[in-house]
Parts: sequence; structure tokens; C-alpha cells
Amino acid sequence: MNNLLFVAPDSVGIVKVIHDGFKSYTNYQVDFFNIEDCKDKFKYRNFLHRAANFFSKLILKKNLKKVHYQKLVSGRISKLSEKYETIIIIRPDFLSDTNLLLLREKANYFVAYYWDTVAFFSRKLDIRHFFDKIFSFDSHDCEKYGFVFLPNFYFFENSPGEIKYEVYNLSSYDKRKFLLEKVAQRLEELRVSYKIRCRSGKPVNSKYIERFENIIDYREMLGEVAFCNVLLEIQTSNQNGLTFRPFEALGLNKKLITNSKVIRDYDFYDENNILIIDETNISIPKQFFETPYKKIPDTVKQKYHLKNWVTAILTKTH
Repeated sequence: MNNLLFVAPDSVGIVKVIHDGFKSYTNYQVDFFNIEDCKDKFKYRNFLHRAANFFSKLILKKNLKKVHYQKLVSGRISKLSEKYETIIIIRPDFLSDTNLLLLREKANYFVAYYWDTVAFFSRKLDIRHFFDKIFSFDSHDCEKYGFVFLPNFYFFENSPGEIKYEVYNLSSYDKRKFLLEKVAQRLEELRVSYKIRCRSGKPVNSKYIERFENIIDYREMLGEVAFCNVLLEIQTSNQNGLTFRPFEALGLNKKLITNSKVIRDYDFYDENNILIIDETNISIPKQFFETPYKKIPDTVKQKYHLKNWVTAILTKTH
């Protein structure tokens, strides 16, 4: 038996990249279960059905929509192969204990990867006992809860293209907008070109931010990154793991502006390439844009390639 089941929600195309990585860099027969497929549009049969769900949530702490979703997931799991050598799941907190037990029974080796900080989703702690091993991108969570540290990755190499703007950012329109605007103001003072794009379903009242509404596929976003020299990343507060932005910069040999302090702990950190900004006092020296990118040794860079991420998450001993 040399088969693998990859379970995850669709996530702007990143999950597909990982799926392709399992197929490209292993000799496993790979099945993929996109749990987003089970999120059909729940419809109330009538007013009484809606009222019943209201009281069910209020008194029984049970949401009929979630019950319906978990039943659909269980149905899909029952149609999978009887047994897998390895099952790897991202965002297992989306599933019920019953769903996780069903998957656990099908796996010789059951692994979870947490690409969110535990403080944001406390259920991640409640389900630890289901897994043989839990990996996390957050080094502080690993130290605190005994997870295995495994940062994110890049999967692409530098592809030279015409530079259209010096600095590029793509993110959601949320609390980070205030810091994005402060950075944009500083860039304008320096006469440094930039493109900041934020996803929002509502109008964006900002002269610095370009709004978009529909989800942009991950590979399409990477195509936009090729037209800049510097990536701008603003992390949410209380997050100690690195997002994909630093690794995209690493893979494409781009510079990075970030508010992440923990990035100093990584072996690819170089102050020539990575500028860490203080949220309370934005300081961006003009010199940062005038010096060329300093090449990172291949022995360091390749550690963060998707191929090595795949190898690490499939290694049973640690």
C-alpha cells in the first residue's frame, strides 16, 4: 500500500500547489479531498425550520447548518478508499470529531499541518489527540504545544520580467489597512512607485489602495509579483509564523518589507534584502531601494522549496 490522501479546503490555489507537490515529489498514489466541496448552500425548508435552528443554537449549542455540513463530509469520507498509508490534513478544525475519527480509522499515519496560529482557532488544541504528528508554521506554538516546526515554502524560481512598480502588496482589506496606508504615504514621500491591492466586498475609501472583489488565484498573483522589485507584507498581530510572502520573495529573488520581527530568526534573513518596519514609527530608507538584491546561498534557499516541505511532512521519525 503506497497511497496518500490529502484533505484540505481550497485556498486561492495554494492547496493545489501542495497537491501537485505530493504527486511530483513522491511515489505515492495521491487522492485529494477538498472539504470545500461539501459546503453547499444550506436552505431552510420554511420559517419553522429557521426558528428551530435559532433555538437549537441557543439552547442545545447545535447549529443545523454545521450538522448538515458534517453529514456531507461523513458521506464523502465513506466513499474514499478503505485504508491509506498516510493522510495529511490542513485545517482539521473545520471538521467534527466524528469526521476526524473516520479519517483516523482509514490512516496508518495521520498528520495535521497548522498554517494558522492556535490563538486564532482554539479548536486546534481540542483535536490534538487524533494525530500521530502535528506540524505548525508557528515556532512559538511548537515550543508551547509540542508541535513540529515546519515553515511555509516557495515552489517557483525567479522569472525576469519588466518592472512596472517598485513595491507590491496583495492582501485582504482589514485592520492592516492603516499600516498599509502609512507605508504608502512614506513611499510617496520617497517617490517610490507601488501597487497595493486589497480584496473587499465593499467600497474602499483610500487613495492608496486598489480594491478588487473576486478571489485571485495564487499562480495569477505570483504573475503580478514578477513586475515588482519589493514585496510588502503586513502580518496580523499575535502571529509568530511567517506567511507565504517571505518565501515568495525568497523564491523570486525579491526584496521584502515586513512588520514581522521573528523573520530575524530565519537563516535566509539579510538586512540588505529584508526591511523590518516598526508599526509605530515607519522608517523606510531610500537606500533600501537603491542597493541590489543580495543572492542567498542555494544551500539555504533550497531548504524552503516545496520539495523539501513535502519530504519533511512525510517523514515519520523526528
